[in-house]
Amino acid sequence: MVKTAIAENRQGVQYVYGLLKDVSQAYDDFKDSTYDLCYGCCIAADAFPKHLALGLIQSAAGVESKYRQEFIESPILNNKNEEVEQALKLFARLAKLVASFSIPERSVIRITPSAAIHEKLENKPIPYYYEAENILDDWAPALSRRKRNNTILSYHAASYSSLPHITQPLAYNMDKYSFLG
Repeated sequence: MVKTAIAENRQGVQYVYGLLKDVSQAYDDFKDSTYDLCYGCCIAADAFPKHLALGLIQSAAGVESKYRQEFIESPILNNKNEEVEQALKLFARLAKLVASFSIPERSVIRITPSAAIHEKLENKPIPYYYEAENILDDWAPALSRRKRNNTILSYHAASYSSLPHITQPLAYNMDKYSFLG
């Protein structure tokens, strides 16, 4: 799809840059959410011949023992279910970003307020070049969990929300938005 958009030299090829930036940010969010899930999973089999992995013990001087390893929680007791669910939703969002990208034909220009570039992807509105219906449930996992998907800003907000502050955001308080897109 990206190669096609570039090869055809269609108007709107600038959205390809937006897609790549969004995919990169979504991947970073996914990667960050899985860090704690993977920690301690791959201990070398010969590191502890009796299969014993102990937590850190420091000497009075604060020197860590080379025979000890960081504490690893038991998978049955560590309550990582919510973190796993969050990681799966972020992975689904990553896949749907690529699948729902399309450069639409020219349409009415509409300005949508947005958060700064350093903000998380879920705090920004769904861009014009995504099919909002396909990505809405995975765009902001915290809002999806609360059944508040209709509060996500988007160019296509009128297709899934009837809230006036979402469909016409410029008519309301925009203090929390630092960018117009």
